[in-house]
Amino acid sequence: MPEAPPAPLSVDEARRWRRSHNTVAPWRIVVWQVVVGVLVSLGVAWIWGANAAVSAAYGALAVVLPSALMVWGALRPRWADSATSVVRRFAVWELGKLGLTVAMLVMAPRWIGPVNWLALVAGFVVTMKVLGVAAWLYARRNHRTVSN
Repeated sequence: MPEAPPAPLSVDEARRWRRSHNTVAPWRIVVWQVVVGVLVSLGVAWIWGANAAVSAAYGALAVVLPSALMVWGALRPRWADSATSVVRRFAVWELGKLGLTVAMLVMAPRWIGPVNWLALVAGFVVTMKVLGVAAWLYARRNHRTVSN
């Protein structure tokens, strides 16, 4: 026997549900990636000099630019979308993000000249980790909200 559909939430119930289920804004993560990329580039400039800082900044850009493009493409509102088309659109933009990232890394020597690969990888990895830190903070905040 099929289950009855769930009853709609009242305005207060919906408000409480939203408060207990915080979300992370994707654009906020991209902004934090930019901030972290700049900080890493400044740190690399302080330690290894300006040439290495360019490589670190390029590594950060190889994370930020594809992430911003994916957020823009995957989150454009389309009101008539089905769940399947939303997932498909997300997958297509994720593949585009990965392709652009690989292309940027492959083209680094041509676009920025001599590359300090250690600095580039440092900028890339540290900027990429912003997403993991955001997920950890989100889970920690939601756990604290639910347990209270």
